[in-house]
Amino acid sequence: MKLTVFSDCHGNLENAIRILTESEADCYLFCGDGIRDAESAADLLDKRLIAVLGNCDRDETGEAERLLELDGVRILLTHGHGYSVKSSLLPLRRRALELDVQLVLYGHTHLPALSEEEGVLFCNPGSCMGDRLYAEIELQDGKVADARLCQAEHRITRRMKPTWWKS
Repeated sequence: MKLTVFSDCHGNLENAIRILTESEADCYLFCGDGIRDAESAADLLDKRLIAVLGNCDRDETGEAERLLELDGVRILLTHGHGYSVKSSLLPLRRRALELDVQLVLYGHTHLPALSEEEGVLFCNPGSCMGDRLYAEIELQDGKVADARLCQAEHRITRRMKPTWWKS
């Protein structure tokens, strides 16, 4: 299963449309801040979207955090502001271990990040504004098979295969 993850559109519907047009995925996940843009782009392009609210989505209705299972992989989808991700991943890591997830998707910092800690892959796709950043993740046989940070027009900025995934 192929996922495209994006976050922090902050009113930039054009970039949300560009990301959803250029990336091919079975499911699109949005990590908050600009949920109207994400939902409008997904509706316009008839894409399957799972989204959470961010700290700038105050007037919207929806969930701030979602626990998902896609293709046998347990995923925590959050914006991250409630975990103070701008200063540390420690609170988010604790939550991930508490929920026994394999993958954490978050935003808020506007900075792309891909790291593995204690068997959990943490992915922040960066901001959909300006640089049009997003992430592509492939799930296979109940595991994260591949993860890469991208910029619209498919320039890969960083790629990582989790250590626990065997080819």
